Amino acid sequence: MPQTDYTDFVSGRKLILDIAAGGVSLPVVDSTSIIKGSSDETKQIRFEVDGLTTTTTRVLTPQDKDYILADKADLDSHGEGHITILPMSYDSIGQGNWILGIHTAYYTNGRFYNLGGNDADNISYKVCLSVGTYTLVFMNLNGSDACITDIDIDGEEVASFDCYATSGVNVFPKQTGIVVTTAGIKTLKVRVDGKNPSSSNYYCRILYLALWRTA
Repeated sequence: MPQTDYTDFVSGRKLILDIAAGGVSLPVVDSTSIIKGSSDETKQIRFEVDGLTTTTTRVLTPQDKDYILADKADLDSHGEGHITILPMSYDSIGQGNWILGIHTAYYTNGRFYNLGGNDADNISYKVCLSVGTYTLVFMNLNGSDACITDIDIDGEEVASFDCYATSGVNVFPKQTGIVVTTAGIKTLKVRVDGKNPSSSNYYCRILYLALWRTA
């Protein structure tokens, strides 16, 4: 015979739903069961299925381990500690001929750059960000022919760096206080946006990018 041990469950130990051989067949239907706290019966859990499409059955299959259920807001609050983006790991090129050049003088023994150097050249990366405040580092090789580089997240400019210098130097300018208001997969775009009046070209030499959450 099937047995349902609600006493043990209410006391905080276990719930027994046992369909013995030759007993009552599935499904077990109970539209009124409520799980109550072991010490405070005002704390209750009830399963609701009214949101399902008519005639639809959803199956809940627990993993063979203990775990905690959390809502989406709680999951969104657990963000990334640190994201490092290598320039070759791009998602799409919006404009320009982006290539990898090897050189031992550069911090990463090479640079990823827009061959020919044209205004509005751009390349995009995909990153998964939680809601929060971030700091961004744009490691690059500046120079007398370098551009002004803007960084966009989902079409909104969040940082701008003038990469001009009289001689090529490895630099890692930082932008703090970047606020992400919605969690999810974002498009991070590196974009040429003009140049310093003293610069002779629009080169953007990416060594790497990094993002980390600060709040």
